[in-house]
Amino acid sequence: GTLELSHADLMAAPNTTISETRAIGEGTLLQFDAAITGFESNAPQNGPNFDPDKETQIVLNTKNETVQASSTDVKKGKGSSQEQQVLVTILSGNGFKAHKKFLKADIPDIYTKVKVGSNPKIWQTSTMKNSLTPVWNESREFQFFNHNQVLNVEAYDANSKGKDDLVGSFRVTVGQVLLDGGVKEMELTLNGKMANKFIKIQCEQVLKKTS
Repeated sequence: GTLELSHADLMAAPNTTISETRAIGEGTLLQFDAAITGFESNAPQNGPNFDPDKETQIVLNTKNETVQASSTDVKKGKGSSQEQQVLVTILSGNGFKAHKKFLKADIPDIYTKVKVGSNPKIWQTSTMKNSLTPVWNESREFQFFNHNQVLNVEAYDANSKGKDDLVGSFRVTVGQVLLDGGVKEMELTLNGKMANKFIKIQCEQVLKKTS
């Protein structure tokens, strides 16, 4: 992506220097310092000696370079490319119940599988054995595109023999979690019905430096 700074923006800035962090491309922020020299900040910009066709522009790209569009002396900006990530944390669960199995109570061993947006990778948490109120506090970072990214979460009861049992699932967007202060408790559904079992999830937007 690119970011353009006009001559007018630079001339209006204190000491003709702009130090900001702006969005550049999709899901990336660029922190930079850009300065222009060789002009007086109070010089008229509509007088007989001002040529609008020679208006200076500085283009910053993710390689931290500046491109000079006129003969104006421009200082190279200091930039660092950053990528927006969403930190997803599976916090805890409640509402799980023991079931009788071979004349004794079988306390579930719960784990979750998490899929974020179109990312094909599935993140699986550890298994909380013999717990009706499992606590994970496990996190994973995913690339953040927008607040409409959907989190698909499934909860399973692990079995030592045979296939693990699906306890329930839920879908929620990153934006919905953030609007609730970053933490949201979601009820699981199973076969289209509310399961009266809950998973608490947390989302946090973070910036990750890229090379």
